[in-house]
Amino acid sequence: MSRLRRFALVAVCLSLVVWLAWRRREPVRPNLLLITLDTVRADRCSAYGHRRPTTPTLERLASEGVLFEQAYAPLPATLPSVSTMFTGQRPRSHGVERNGEVLPEAAVTLAERLAAAGYRTSAVVSSFVLTRRFGVAQGFEAFDDSFPGTRGELLAPQWEGFRVEGAFDQDSAVTSAEAVQALSALAAGPAPFFLWVHVFDPHWPYRPAPHFQFEPHERAPVAYDGEIREADAAVGAVLAELERSGAASTTLVAVVADHGEGLMQHGWMEHGLQVYEEAVRVPWVMRLPGRIAPGTRVQPPVELADLSPTLLALLRIPAAASPLAPRFEGRDLTSTLERGVGLPRDHPVFLQRMLYASSRVGDVEVKGGEFAVRRGSMKYIEARQEGRRELFDLETDPRETRNLAEARSLEADQLAALLRSWADEPRGTTALRPETPDSDVREGLRALGYVE
Repeated sequence: MSRLRRFALVAVCLSLVVWLAWRRREPVRPNLLLITLDTVRADRCSAYGHRRPTTPTLERLASEGVLFEQAYAPLPATLPSVSTMFTGQRPRSHGVERNGEVLPEAAVTLAERLAAAGYRTSAVVSSFVLTRRFGVAQGFEAFDDSFPGTRGELLAPQWEGFRVEGAFDQDSAVTSAEAVQALSALAAGPAPFFLWVHVFDPHWPYRPAPHFQFEPHERAPVAYDGEIREADAAVGAVLAELERSGAASTTLVAVVADHGEGLMQHGWMEHGLQVYEEAVRVPWVMRLPGRIAPGTRVQPPVELADLSPTLLALLRIPAAASPLAPRFEGRDLTSTLERGVGLPRDHPVFLQRMLYASSRVGDVEVKGGEFAVRRGSMKYIEARQEGRRELFDLETDPRETRNLAEARSLEADQLAALLRSWADEPRGTTALRPETPDSDVREGLRALGYVE
């Protein structure tokens, strides 16, 4: 071998040694497992103090990571809320203000950002509302949104005339089994990966499996609790597979709900119509070993727009990696999670009810929009076209039973001005709104109460 070739070989070997040493120093990015729960209000979770043991899995996860005590969905409906989780923007900015709209292709989702950073991306969803036709599949390599022949929550006779192959949804046992299969395949491959799982339970109608029932003849709120317990068990099954795969120590786990449920607390059984606490305050729990101290609890209000920027920061993926993406409206909360930096308690959280296609929802007349803002302990709700405004002190009146709008009119006026400065801003993005959705879409949404 000539001296020149020997020199070249030595140079290559030295370069390889340097590269391998650099690779060893480079931090390995964690995987991400995001589980979203449909229709879970925080105060019916035992992790948040509910008297029935509805969420033992979330309790354990919170003890190993962080629980956000006051987390808010931006709008009490699934697609707008999930779109906010994925984009870090509120509904008025990403443009999806009701189910049945389409998240625009111009939106940059969490999955797209992670795919661009080299993540393998996969999803298992369990509701027609989140099927790929509505834009949430952007960035996913694999997207399982078919549930043929499974036992779901919303089947005939509730679905008379609904033309769809298979079911509108699938129950949590089937969803968790599919998620376990997807997770097993991802964990066996090269890191990192992102898996999103959406569990439809405990959406109405409340029919928990017998072994999850709390009483033999359950009233609706008790049956609802049973379905939360069933959904929690589905989360537990997925986390058990994560442990079995050996990937738990290197995976960021986030479990969060898309919205809550009325349960007649303010005269409405389901969701979408109101922005009271029961409809918009949701559980949010996360775990990342070595980065989030076990047993952390964050008390100041946060919102689901904070989810994407926080997850990306924990995964060490800079937001600037997607320079064409719209700016985040949510906040990166990692300074609180990793260094204990306190969050401002007066950060405003903006809320809105779902837009409806008609002026009546059941027996309730709906005129225009309804918006709300929470700042500190005060929450202001306004439906201008209905001539209604409400002010509540959530510290002394967490169930919003005493309207203080007249007694504390100055505070109400100040919050009204703040709310209007936000609600009157032009929408940042125009959603793709078909003038007449196809008949299958309309029938599905009508059965859920989303259109008349």
